[in-house]
Amino acid sequence: MSDDLDYDAFYALVSDAVTQGTTCTVFGRTDSKHSVILSVDRGDIVCLRCGTKTGHDAIAALRQMQRGSFRVDDTPLKLHSGAPPPTAEIIAALHPATAVSDDDVGDTRSTQRVEPTREAVLLCDLLSRYVGPVAPLLCSEQIGAVGGLEHRGHLELVLGRLALEIEDAAEADEFVSAAHRALGASLPPQPRPPSQAATSPEDATPFDAGDAEAVLGQLLADYLGPVAPVICEEQITAAGGLHSHRQLAAVISGLAYEIAERDESERFLAQAREAFGPVLD
Repeated sequence: MSDDLDYDAFYALVSDAVTQGTTCTVFGRTDSKHSVILSVDRGDIVCLRCGTKTGHDAIAALRQMQRGSFRVDDTPLKLHSGAPPPTAEIIAALHPATAVSDDDVGDTRSTQRVEPTREAVLLCDLLSRYVGPVAPLLCSEQIGAVGGLEHRGHLELVLGRLALEIEDAAEADEFVSAAHRALGASLPPQPRPPSQAATSPEDATPFDAGDAEAVLGQLLADYLGPVAPVICEEQITAAGGLHSHRQLAAVISGLAYEIAERDESERFLAQAREAFGPVLD
C-alpha cells in the first residue's frame, strides 16, 4: 500500500530509517512522475535513484519534488549503477532546510576520458542547439561512460541518455533523428554474436507494446534484478510509450545504459536485437 507524502514527510521517512538502523527499500513516484528507489541496509543508504538519475544528480532531482506516493519494502536493494554518496552526505543534502545551488550538483559516475573525435564534435554541436553551453560536458560524460563512439550500439547508448537531458519530447526526438542522419552512416554496426543471423530492417517483426514491455523486463531482470520493471516503466514513459520501432529503440538504449558493466550492457543490447529485430541499426 502506498502513502501520499509531501517532501518533509518523505525526508522524515528516510531520516528515521537511517537513524534507527533499519533495512528497507522505499519505492515511489514523485509529482513529476519520476520513479524513486532509495534502499537502506542497516542504516546505510546503498541505493539512490530518482528517475534515471543516480548519486548527486538524484539528490538534486529529489529536491525538486513537492510530494509523491511511496511504499516501503522490508528488503534492501542494490543496483549496478555504482555506490551512492555517503549516507551522512545524502541526509544532509536532502534536509528541507538545506539550500540548493547548481554548484552543489555533482556526478559520481566514473567515466573514461575520451579524446574528442569527429563524431563526438558533431554530436556536441547538435546537442548544443537544444541544451546550450552545457552540451560539451554532457557529451563528454556520456561518451566517456561507454568508452567512445566505436559503433552504432555505443551511439544508441549515448543518444538514449542525452535525449533525456532535453525537456521537450518533440525536440528530444528531433535531436535523436538529426544525430542518426549525421552520424549513423559513419559508424560501423554493433558487432553481432556469431549465432545471431542478420535481418534486414524491412523484415523486422511488428511488436505488441505489452509483450515488448514484458520481454524487456525479463531481459533486464537478469542484470538488475527485481527493480527491472520500475526501470522499464520509467524508460517507456520517457520515450512516450512503445508505439513505434523508434520508441522501442530509444527504450532499449536507455535500459542498456542502466547496466553499469559495459560488457553486460552490450550483451543486453544484443539480446534485445535478437528479440525484436535490428531496430537499433
